[in-house]
Amino acid sequence: APPSARTSSMAVKEEVKAEGQPCKQEPDSGAAEGWSSLLLDLAQVRLGKRKAAQKEDFAEASRLKRREAELGARLEALQPEAEAPSGGAEIQQLEEAKRRAVEAEDFAEASRLKKRLKVLGEGGAPAEDARRRAWEGALDLARQSGAGPDLLAELQAAGPPDVAGKPRSAAPSAATKQEGGVGAAKRERPETEGGSMAQPSPAKPEAKEV
Repeated sequence: APPSARTSSMAVKEEVKAEGQPCKQEPDSGAAEGWSSLLLDLAQVRLGKRKAAQKEDFAEASRLKRREAELGARLEALQPEAEAPSGGAEIQQLEEAKRRAVEAEDFAEASRLKKRLKVLGEGGAPAEDARRRAWEGALDLARQSGAGPDLLAELQAAGPPDVAGKPRSAAPSAATKQEGGVGAAKRERPETEGGSMAQPSPAKPEAKEV
C-alpha cells in the first residue's frame, strides 16, 4: 500500500482510541450494529465534553455539545429500524438449535429457545432486548478499540441495568429493612416512655395521723 494509505489507516486507528472524539468507523452491517456504533460515539462525545468543561475549554465543549445533539438525532432515527422484527434467518437458526437441544436432552435450553421463537413469531424481539443487545455491542466495540476505563464506565453508567458488565446497585434486603424498622422502634421507645405519653406511677397513700 502507498505511504499515504498507511498514514491514513494509522490516523483512523488513533482517532478510534482517542477518548472524547467520535469514532469514525462506519456501522458494520444492519441497524443493530449501527446502533451500537452510535452509542459508542455518543459516549465518547459526552466524556470529551465533560473533560473539556473541567479544563474550561468552553469552545471545545460547545463543539462537542453540538455533536452530541447530532448523534442523538441519528439514534432516534435509527432506533425503530434496529427494534424491527428479526428475519427468517434467525428463526431457522433457533429452530436448529432447539432441535439439537432436544437431541441432547437439554430441555431447559430447548424451553428457552421455544420462548424465543414464540417472541419472534409474535412480531420480533422486544424493544428492551434490542436496546440491551445494542449496549452490549457498544461495550464490545469499545473494548476492541482499546478504550480506557473512563469510556467503559461512561457506557456502563448510561446503559440499561441488565447490560453485561454493568455494576448493579445493591438493593436493601428484607432483613436489612426489618432491622432498620426494629432499630427505629427501639430508638423511639425510650422517648415515648420518658415523654408525656409515659404512664404515671401510682401515688402512695398518705399516712394518717393518729
